[in-house]
This record gives sequence, C-alpha cells and structure tokens, in this order.
Amino acid sequence: MRSTFVKRDILRGEGLFWSNLKLDLVKGDTVVKSILKGAWGEALPLETTAIMGASGAGKTSLFNALSGRTGPKLRLEGEIRFGNTIIDDSNVGIYQKKLAFVAQEDVLNETSTPREVIRFSARLRLPKATTNEEIDELVSDYLTNLGLDKCADSEIGGTIKKGISGGEKKRTSVGIELVTDPSIILLDEPVSDSISFLEHLDEIFTNFGRLTLLLLSFFYRHLVWMHLRE
Repeated sequence: MRSTFVKRDILRGEGLFWSNLKLDLVKGDTVVKSILKGAWGEALPLETTAIMGASGAGKTSLFNALSGRTGPKLRLEGEIRFGNTIIDDSNVGIYQKKLAFVAQEDVLNETSTPREVIRFSARLRLPKATTNEEIDELVSDYLTNLGLDKCADSEIGGTIKKGISGGEKKRTSVGIELVTDPSIILLDEPVSDSISFLEHLDEIFTNFGRLTLLLLSFFYRHLVWMHLRE
C-alpha cells in the first residue's frame, strides 16, 4: 500500500510566475553590476519548465532569486507570485517551505546509502509526530518511484571508493528534498553528468502529483528539448 505522504491532491497545484525581475549587485546605494533585467516567465503545475542558456547568462542567479536565496549584496526588484500570492519579505519563509532546491553538485555522505540519507532527511524535516513506521514506508516509496531500489542499500561512494552511478546520486539528492512534500522543485543542471535522470521525470510527475519541475540546463540541451517536446 502506498504511503499517504506520497499521495497528493493534484488540484492543490500552484504555479510560479515572475515578471520584471531585476537583480543587481550593489555596494551601498551604488549598482556595481546588473545581473538580471526584465526577466519574466512561469512554471505551471504538473509541467516541466526548462530554463536554458549559455554559461554566464544568469540562469543560476534567476534560480536563486526565485528561491529567495539572494544575499545582502544583491538587490532584487520585480514580482514573484506563487499561485495568487505575491512573495515579499513578510511571507518568503512560508514560500520557501513549499519549494525544494537541488544543487548541481551532489553533496552526499559517501559512506551512507540512498536509503539512509533519505531517511535521515525525513526524520530531520518531517513533523516530530511522524512515526518510524510511516517514515520507513515513505522512504521505500521514494526509493521505488525514483528507480533506486537496486542501489538502495549500496554505499554512495565518492572519488576514492566507487559507489553508485552519477544518475543514482542525482536521484538520491532529489529524494532528500522530496520528503518535505514540496510544490516546486528547482533542479540546477540535473543532466550535466547524469543523463539518465531525464528518464525518471515522468515517474516523478506520476507518483508525486502536483510538483512543478524547473530544470536549469545548458549541457545536453538537445536531450532536454526532446524530452519536453514529448
């Protein structure tokens, strides 16, 4: 029986919309460098949105802006809307709890297994009332739906000791974030070294309901384009 955590009501899906975004590197009141200017776009529920461009085009800066990760030296102007709610300083914390961010580089404990790191994330981030049995069922669901069953109990490995593949590491990183039940998942260069990740996008949509996925990609852009056209 599938976990109640994984089942979703897809009608709860909310889109992400941004318009007239302007991001500047500032020193005091002086603009040192303009990073984004007039950026706009949307990511709709149950759809994959790919943001593609050359190195230095501002893709990661846009992702940081959309996820509320801009630092004190950056000034952001424009509008970001989640569903019908405009995101500002008063509600950005609530908004951030509804999204997940998977960085380009996988930061995983090399001696742990996919099951262990996903379970640790669930235990750390889910409500304290969540029982161990519920977490174990949840983790098993994620491992299956992310295609990690065969390597679930294998060491992740690293540069010294060989472990699971690059694609399996990427899907493990995604699983770590999915336990928070996000409405939106932001993926920074998910296929730069793990093309097989694309093969599991459909499973993520089918099994995790209302997710909106934003793919930030430059490498293998022809494969991303082929997948999105399907």
